[in-house]
Amino acid sequence: MSGLGWRVEPLGVQEQEENEQVGVLEFRVEHFKASEFVRFAKVFPLKELGFVPEPGGYLAAVGWVEVTAGLLLALGPQLLQEISNFVLSVVMIGAIYTLLALREPLAMCAPATLCLGLLLLLNIRGYPAAPRPKFE
Repeated sequence: MSGLGWRVEPLGVQEQEENEQVGVLEFRVEHFKASEFVRFAKVFPLKELGFVPEPGGYLAAVGWVEVTAGLLLALGPQLLQEISNFVLSVVMIGAIYTLLALREPLAMCAPATLCLGLLLLLNIRGYPAAPRPKFE
């Protein structure tokens, strides 16, 4: 129903009696995400080059890139951490660009800006100092 091909499972009879609004709330959150990515796809940075993604695929691609790069950043070897840091930085720059292109309030850019700042800080400060020779 949300346009993304996700399936909303109905609640069991007992769960529906305990909390009648849960199913409606889950659907509305899912629908909100789908409608936001329709707007995001309209201002996709590569639109000028003729590439306009389908919103559902765009949502899935961004999600998988973020999850994969995040796991590699946390658990991978140093080379993969550096690559995933770069990939996540590009994703955050794209998020900031998209929000600014949609003329959203600057407060909407705060989470992406904070994440980008932390990624850049990790990139700059994330390496141990090189050992100095004893005799200089």
